[in-house]
Amino acid sequence: MSDQTQYDPHGRGFSDLTQHCLEKGFQAGSVVGTVALVPYAAFRHFRTAPGQSAAVGTVVQKTYRVLAKSSLWGIAAGAVLEAGMIFAKGIDTEGMEDRAYKLHYNNSQNRTDLFARDGALVGAIVGSAAGLNWKNALGGAALGTAAGVFAHVASYDYKDEGPTPNAMLAEVKHAAQK
Repeated sequence: MSDQTQYDPHGRGFSDLTQHCLEKGFQAGSVVGTVALVPYAAFRHFRTAPGQSAAVGTVVQKTYRVLAKSSLWGIAAGAVLEAGMIFAKGIDTEGMEDRAYKLHYNNSQNRTDLFARDGALVGAIVGSAAGLNWKNALGGAALGTAAGVFAHVASYDYKDEGPTPNAMLAEVKHAAQK
């Protein structure tokens, strides 16, 4: 990130960390909804109405509804996981500020968020065009977010970073071995 001034998380560590967790929850809910729930909903729809061709509008509306719900559940999961990590690990204000500082300067994280936000904006506009209601706009934003995350993963050059094990997975494995 090319900030003119150095980032100072003092006094805003909790809010920055919460924003990060909720945003990652939305991204996770969007990706899970796109990869798993939309195909499942389509399968159920066509299985219950065999031989009946569904209107494109109906399928699009159902897709946006499923994605809207999955993204909201993702946000809720992000909030619960954040609270769980804070209390389970006993993270204090200084720990939150430290984590917020590290997240602020994580280039891959920032790139993912940029792609996801751009995708969400385009998706919300397209979703709104499909019908002016909040579920279509939110579902479109979720679909765009998933597309942005996929675009980041497909185009990011990891060779400069080297192996970086996921610290959270290492902590979970360590806790499971106790």
